[in-house]
Amino acid sequence: MTQERELTGKVALVTGSSRSIGAEIARTLAGAGADVIVNARTTGNEAEEVAESCRALGVRAISVVADVSQPDGAAQLFDGALQHFSGIDILVNNVGASPRMSFVDMSFEDWATCLDINLNSQFRTCKLAAPGMIAKGWGRIINMGGHTNLTTHGRGVHVKASKAAVVGLMRGLAGELAPYGITVNVIAPHGIDTPPRHNKYYNDAGANWDPVSRGVDKIPVGRLGKPSEIAALARYLCGEHAAYLTGQSYLVNGGHMSV
Repeated sequence: MTQERELTGKVALVTGSSRSIGAEIARTLAGAGADVIVNARTTGNEAEEVAESCRALGVRAISVVADVSQPDGAAQLFDGALQHFSGIDILVNNVGASPRMSFVDMSFEDWATCLDINLNSQFRTCKLAAPGMIAKGWGRIINMGGHTNLTTHGRGVHVKASKAAVVGLMRGLAGELAPYGITVNVIAPHGIDTPPRHNKYYNDAGANWDPVSRGVDKIPVGRLGKPSEIAALARYLCGEHAAYLTGQSYLVNGGHMSV
């Protein structure tokens, strides 16, 4: 088996993978030989298009519409996946939201919804995937984090709290699952060139949606990152050369911030 196809025989589940970074990760893992489950909360047609592009790379791929921020949705996703595959070897938790809201205006429902999307969805999917990985003695879990928890500026106390908790979840899981051959890491992107998002959790539309408003002037490499650069890191962390890398948070930001 070549290194380019070293994930042949593995099954990868990528949540929130109907577009942008998640779709790029799904296609990249497929290109490395992994069979793929593509997931979307509502956009079934887009998810199926990504699955089809994965199948064109010579692997098996399905799409499952399910809202993993809800307990029934996470179970529905795994039920759908296990109808086609015997288990999940690679889990990439790409679902996330960053609603902008002041603490003064924030309701408990706003707080709980954000944590359900950014944190509890990861707990649920990890809880469902881990037993099978433990039984096989091999697994890769990648949870998507962020940078907002590393700063004090900007609005979104619920986002900062949830992204900080994602790191804590990863560290706890990494230590507990390491003896079973399972690695757990966080990828934290910032300044990635993705299309404007239009849904109830985001509102990127507007006259100021341009490179300057997205902070390119504060990124030392002088440009926005590419979804393919996030996907390349995810693919590396899933391979055998990354078997000693666990419990880490990787900031992908063009030098914007380091910790």
